[in-house]
Amino acid sequence: MNLLETVFEWVVSTTIRASLVAVAILAIQMMLRPWLPAKWRHPLWLPLLLVMVLPFVPALPVHLIPARHATPPAAAPVTLQASPANTGAEQAPVATTTAIASNNVALLPTLWLAGLLITMTAGITGYRLKLTSIRTHALTPDPDLQEEIEAASKAAGLSKAPLVWLSREVESPAVSGLLRPVLLLPAGFSATFTATETRLILLHEFSHIKRHDLAQNWLLFALQSLHWFNPVIWFAFARLRQDRETACDARVLALDSQDRRSEYGHALLKMQELPAVPGLRLGFVGLFENLSGLRSRISDVARYRRSHPAWQVTGSLLVATIALFGSTRAQEKTTAGNEEKTTPTPKKEDAPPMTPGQAYISKKLDTIIIPLASFDDTSLEESIDFIRIRSVQLDEGEKDPTKKGINFVIRKARGADGQETWTPNRSTLQLKNVSLRRLLEEVAEQSGTKMKIDDFAITLIPKGEVDRPADPPAPRPEPLKGKAADAAQEIIIPVVDVEDVTLTEMVDFLNKRSKELAGTKAPAINIGPGTKGDTRIKELRLKNVPLVEAARYVAESTKNQLSADDTSIQIGK
Repeated sequence: MNLLETVFEWVVSTTIRASLVAVAILAIQMMLRPWLPAKWRHPLWLPLLLVMVLPFVPALPVHLIPARHATPPAAAPVTLQASPANTGAEQAPVATTTAIASNNVALLPTLWLAGLLITMTAGITGYRLKLTSIRTHALTPDPDLQEEIEAASKAAGLSKAPLVWLSREVESPAVSGLLRPVLLLPAGFSATFTATETRLILLHEFSHIKRHDLAQNWLLFALQSLHWFNPVIWFAFARLRQDRETACDARVLALDSQDRRSEYGHALLKMQELPAVPGLRLGFVGLFENLSGLRSRISDVARYRRSHPAWQVTGSLLVATIALFGSTRAQEKTTAGNEEKTTPTPKKEDAPPMTPGQAYISKKLDTIIIPLASFDDTSLEESIDFIRIRSVQLDEGEKDPTKKGINFVIRKARGADGQETWTPNRSTLQLKNVSLRRLLEEVAEQSGTKMKIDDFAITLIPKGEVDRPADPPAPRPEPLKGKAADAAQEIIIPVVDVEDVTLTEMVDFLNKRSKELAGTKAPAINIGPGTKGDTRIKELRLKNVPLVEAARYVAESTKNQLSADDTSIQIGK
């Protein structure tokens, strides 16, 4: 999965969650409308912005939304059919299906990116053209207006008054900029309003600066561009902007010791005929950014009362609850087949403790969920190829791409002449939302094998070899000692995927890859005296395995011993 697809998946996941949060906020506002103070309507939207900027959503054991069963939404169902023997195309069924699924979804990220670029380009272009036009026709405010601006900026809590541009290109009062805010006023502003109305309008614009609404407006524009395809987000942001204006109205009335509702309401009515700045012109925040809610705002101004001190606690708790609801998720329940419970991991009381490598693989067996596994008279090799590829695709818990998935080794029973003495049975099954452990157990049961968790792979062994009383599990070999073994431990071979090769060819391959990765620091791997180099290795598939462990698998596959000194590693009797 490339970067564009990863970002697109995050946007889709985020837009679904944000839509639910937006609907919840609208419902809360509707239910609490008679009691919710105007100054608290806008803060209720802040959790929505938090949800939309989080790169990931943490999980909690208990959540308002019930836990869902872990089914990766973007995973494509894959079906394996039996293939004729000796076709040589062991990965064809998986590769073909994956390619078809990729073709079906590859267009969506591209369309989303095109919409993002168009939306952002339109917004930024509109803003720059409008600001250039205003600056070109800007006038200097007269001394009386400048004095009123200075007084209003201090009353609003600003350390200094912003730059002021009067221009006939300004339709209604607004502020623009980010680091250096600019107050934009229509050319006939002073002649239109009384001194009291002028002060109230200036307090409104300066409240936007004091509340950092300009920075928020840029953030809204960026998020709206990312989610340009979601009408719920567009509607929610329109309501957010409207509630932001209402919050500034409440702040203006709270700043004055006298009741200025009548004067402020008249000022709003005087301005209602003036056109608003289009919403996508991201840099402008003004008194009449959205005139569609003017009647509601005037009604709120007429009913304005200072909020009760208890709302400071109640409002904060309400915002915190919405934030917790939106920015977390319930821990997913792992399902096997159609069952509604997690498949327990079988344990043996006398089983030895697992090594860190075994514990790492065992955890993946329980956390990787296969949405659909459908085998129809499928060979063990084809089944394991499917499982290996899907384990890489669905290993969402592993952030390092080189460590995704699990390695598998199939060890077949062979006679003294090296020929296979037993062929695994073929599998027929269909499981949905199944853990990797459960799927492997089912495949092993049907094929007549048993899986063994090693440090770097899962090995499938014929049941007869494992279950003989005279053949108890062998203790793990002692680590190789010597400088060569230490150096080989640090060299990671990305992929080992061979079939029907000789021991000599395998050793040549490992030496070549280690020199490519480590240069002159790579230790040599030699075949010991008297060891048959033409002994054949039926198959060996490993991924991201240390060189020393790859050599160990080669030695075990050819029934040889492994030793090391300070200069080389030797495979031989």
